[in-house]
Amino acid sequence: MKKINQDIKNKTFEKIYMVTGNEEYIMRDIKNKFISAFDDDMSTFIFNKDKFDDIEVKNTILTHSFFSTKKLIIFDKVNLSENKNVNKFIEYMNENIDNNVILILESSEVKTKTLLNYVKQVGYYTEVKTESDEVLEKYIIKKVKDSKKQIRESTVIYILEKCGSDLFNLSNEMNKLINFVGEKEEIEKKDVDEILIDTLENRIYNMIDFMNKNDKKNVLRLYADLVALNVKTGNIIGLIKNNYVQLAKVRELIDEGDTVESMMKKLNIRQKWQIEKIIKVARGIKTDDIVEKIDTINDINKRRVTGNIDEKVAMSIIIS
Repeated sequence: MKKINQDIKNKTFEKIYMVTGNEEYIMRDIKNKFISAFDDDMSTFIFNKDKFDDIEVKNTILTHSFFSTKKLIIFDKVNLSENKNVNKFIEYMNENIDNNVILILESSEVKTKTLLNYVKQVGYYTEVKTESDEVLEKYIIKKVKDSKKQIRESTVIYILEKCGSDLFNLSNEMNKLINFVGEKEEIEKKDVDEILIDTLENRIYNMIDFMNKNDKKNVLRLYADLVALNVKTGNIIGLIKNNYVQLAKVRELIDEGDTVESMMKKLNIRQKWQIEKIIKVARGIKTDDIVEKIDTINDINKRRVTGNIDEKVAMSIIIS
């Protein structure tokens, strides 16, 4: 990010940039900074999933700009690396390489390396990773301080537990929270509960925790909330299964006496509060019960997909 920010500040651009990662806030920030740096709608072209045509892409890359020395061409999460015509696109880029600045944003890991290798040869590549607990906590504290308010460390951690580690979501939720408390000097846990929305992942883990405690009332409440948010039952079942699979791994590591830090590394989890929440749920479930639940979910979901059981009945069996 330092190089990209420096290039934008100095307006000394590489021929092509490629940024991968799932941190939406940072990806959007990079995109907006590039657009602002060019400050010319006539020389900026953006392709996304809703607007992507191979011929138009070719013409845009090969055409010279009449309004500035270079054009800015952004490929915003179009999965260009996996496009069947990727080699052709590379040819076009190479043919007119001195007349364009190309920014490629990809939300997932690049599997096909052809485009990535080309970018590394002629331009700049970087990966945007989820920020650490320390960075996210500092971000919240700064947000609160800038609004001339106070917040306790325990409340900061609680906000992260509720909102997750996505900076884009966290930024939006913090703005909501600050506006909600108004003239109040301190942001408290009760304010967080009043206005902030649990992440989908957090709700699923809470649902599993309630299932383990045989608290059907709260399980059904969370399920109803997810349905109200237009989350499909099939997706809910899939998320429950995925989280049980993760719980099985954590339960195994707990039984082996693994440390929290070691678990985070093995499971590729960067947030300590997140692994601690998973550990808390995993400690309350026996390994055999987790395995049995995964088998049940697989069986019920197969019957649901083949039409032998409807979604409501499938869900009722899974949460029972």
